[in-house]
Amino acid sequence: MTVNSLHPGFVPNTNLVRKFPLGNFALRMLGYVPGFTTPEEGARTIVYLAASPEVATTTGKYFTERRERRVSRHAQDRELQKRLWEVSADLVGLGN
Repeated sequence: MTVNSLHPGFVPNTNLVRKFPLGNFALRMLGYVPGFTTPEEGARTIVYLAASPEVATTTGKYFTERRERRVSRHAQDRELQKRLWEVSADLVGLGN
């Protein structure tokens, strides 16, 4: 099994964005902004990581636009990682 993370790009035409009131408001105010991506384009990295032989044994990496990228310094912060795990575990009822 491999586990990677990804950023699909900003995909405004999805239920996730439409049902988020602040996001919906911002989109109406901004209109179309270059850099927005279609759901099909946003899915490309997901499909690539799930099905491409090129990354079949790649694990623990971060991707965007089907390319491996460096994660932010915040993503490398061990204390923030620990806190995210604790909050996530609490939210799904696993406790600490």
